Amino acid sequence: MADTLPLNLPIVTSPAIASYDFTELATGLGFETFYAHGTKETTSAVTYQLTPFSTIIWPNQVSKAVTTGGAQASATVDFDTSAFNLPRTAKGTAVVNFVWQGDAASSCNAYISAQILKVASGGGTTAITSAKVRSRDTGTGGESALAAGEEENVLLFLPITQTTIGVGEKLRLEIILTVVDFPRTVAYYFDPQGRNSVSNSDVSTQLKLLMPFRIN
Repeated sequence: MADTLPLNLPIVTSPAIASYDFTELATGLGFETFYAHGTKETTSAVTYQLTPFSTIIWPNQVSKAVTTGGAQASATVDFDTSAFNLPRTAKGTAVVNFVWQGDAASSCNAYISAQILKVASGGGTTAITSAKVRSRDTGTGGESALAAGEEENVLLFLPITQTTIGVGEKLRLEIILTVVDFPRTVAYYFDPQGRNSVSNSDVSTQLKLLMPFRIN
């Protein structure tokens, strides 16, 4: 007859498993998609965030424009994730995908850049990628200017320096738009709901960051 099993059996818990949108088994990487958006309360400044699509509630700030007067002008926007509650190791190549739109009336020289930074719990930042630039500047980029009203889908590939994002730290996507000609207005979009703010149905108004992490 078998021995009686003890009543208080230990329960073995499973380790926490991060959720990924897709994985590359060959490289041991999992990719998580973050969507950029902005929110503005009545009397406050705009808060720019990176967050999974499922947590978005119809943000009210979905584009950023730069308008030049008598000189070149730029605008920097920092999109932050929430603080991490588990450490994650960023590794591989991140992808940033968005659409920008030229001035409605005239062609325009402009360029836009992106880079990813780690934000410490105290607020200090460390770049974990080099900035990547999409230039439509005949003077410095060697490509034709944005045509009047042109909508261009942009993909930027950002190789990451392997970095651990610790508990309480954040990731930041920094976007800088510079408009060279004047007077002109150029804009880019970051509507996670993909609402139609452009005329070309082949481009999306979402701004997505595909972020690779090491699968532990």
